[in-house]
Amino acid sequence: EALASDFHRVDLRYDHELNEGRLRVAATFGYDSQGGSGQGDHAAITTITNLSGAARVEFEQKLSTAVRIRGGADAWLDHYRFHQGKVATDDDGAPAPQVPSSANPPPTNLTGDAHADVVWRVGRRVEIVPGVRAGVFSSTRATGASGAEASTTIPAIDPRLSSRVTFSPTIAWLSALGLSHQYPVLRVGG
Repeated sequence: EALASDFHRVDLRYDHELNEGRLRVAATFGYDSQGGSGQGDHAAITTITNLSGAARVEFEQKLSTAVRIRGGADAWLDHYRFHQGKVATDDDGAPAPQVPSSANPPPTNLTGDAHADVVWRVGRRVEIVPGVRAGVFSSTRATGASGAEASTTIPAIDPRLSSRVTFSPTIAWLSALGLSHQYPVLRVGG
């Protein structure tokens, strides 16, 4: 058996210093490919690829000596492709192009969210950070030869609260409580 895995990323970022804060705007583009083939005359090759793109904006601003706000938003798009077929070669012995498989159409997933928190220094040694993240997970997939599509969208709200109590320069107590959703298993279509 032969296995192959490939990934490429380009990350572009612009940072700007603000009066008592900072702003970041960024974009990421990627290509991933994973696949494998068996051995022998009836060996099949299977490849899964993903084209992805993301954009994000982040900010941080000091409001006073005791309060700082942070926040941002991002969006991520993943477009998956699935190819499966018998390993074939052209006249020169190079692998022939693969034909897309429609047995289980791959999805296009879109994730977007916005987040914010407040860093509050209650005292010299105590810091409390309440925050929230609101996001949307969406997936679309072809449902048949007609080209029809099915999609599903799932919202999520994740509140959180963390604190830090410093006892000495080398000892601190950290605590965190929150709700964190992971990308759901979105299977739409037939």
